[in-house]
Amino acid sequence: MTGASHPAEKTPGLIVIDDFFPNLISSFRVQEYNYYLDKLNCTIYSISPDFERDREEYARLYPQYKERIRPYKPGEKVDGSFLYTIFLNNIFSQLPLIESQKLPFCFTLYPGGGFRLNNLESDYKLQKVLNSPYFRKVIVTQPVTLDYLIFNKFCPKEKIEFIYGGVLPTQYYEENLVPRQIYGKNKTTLDICFVAMKYTPLGVDKGYDTFIKVAKKLVTFSPYIRFHVVGPFDRHDIDVTGLGDKITFYGEQVTAFFPRFYAQMDLILSPNVPNKLDQGAFDGFPTASCFEAGLNGVAVFCTDELKNNFLFEDGKDLVIISPDPDEIVRKIISYYGEPEKLAALAQNGMVRFQELGSLENNLSPRLKILSTYI
Repeated sequence: MTGASHPAEKTPGLIVIDDFFPNLISSFRVQEYNYYLDKLNCTIYSISPDFERDREEYARLYPQYKERIRPYKPGEKVDGSFLYTIFLNNIFSQLPLIESQKLPFCFTLYPGGGFRLNNLESDYKLQKVLNSPYFRKVIVTQPVTLDYLIFNKFCPKEKIEFIYGGVLPTQYYEENLVPRQIYGKNKTTLDICFVAMKYTPLGVDKGYDTFIKVAKKLVTFSPYIRFHVVGPFDRHDIDVTGLGDKITFYGEQVTAFFPRFYAQMDLILSPNVPNKLDQGAFDGFPTASCFEAGLNGVAVFCTDELKNNFLFEDGKDLVIISPDPDEIVRKIISYYGEPEKLAALAQNGMVRFQELGSLENNLSPRLKILSTYI
């Protein structure tokens, strides 16, 4: 019998479809998908409108994978036997393809990307995806997500895999560490950064408004505190004239920017809050930006409004804050007066972030899951 006699037969291999890759700004996508390209028979299809530009930039760093990354148009046949993607919106949008090609699939249900808690539109998408006859497994990364799926009986427990946190470029940062400039040791300034994308006009979901309020209070306390903003924010989003030259904006940056940047930072502040972007919208704990800063030896001060933390010790590995600017200021001032304490917090955090962000804890279990279906 020839292969033509079996039109339904598929070539074993992983199909990844994504709406943003291969844009280098999304470091967690690059880390995860490159791993699959290296370990599996994998083809990645991109629906990004900037695909051609992004692929050229990506290929300068990873030329060995260029030919396995392709543009995708709806209705096009894809080559492979099992489909994977990240975020609810991505997998929901591919249901027509999944059904037409009878493709079994798995996906990672990260916070964001269309996933909300107690939100009718999000719940509808979840039900359609998780009730598909081709659904095999969902990877969840936050306790609140796991509880939500189980409590609402979206799918059988055995189809849920909990792998804490996201996939981050841990190895890259370990290999590209830059000698640190540390407040109280080899510099006189305390450098505080805010790193996030902007999804609301004032960045209120990420806590940018709170960051600026904190900055305005801290400049009256000491002339030796500096503020740094990475992301699509500028002086026109919120008035920062009172901060003068003590605040610097860097715009959006790719992974290669951060080792040298974080080597000069003492503290990252992330006063993010849920339900600001949309009803039920929330961030993972800690955010990817906090995780990357922690990997680079920056002390992490972040909120945990949904109580997702169970692996970090507050006050030892990081500092959990409320979104209240006055409380944040009080906590920062307490460390400002004890730079050795802040340095110890940053060092402890770095060890913990590297442990939790290791290949063994993140990519290896994902690879094991996908390999069972290919």
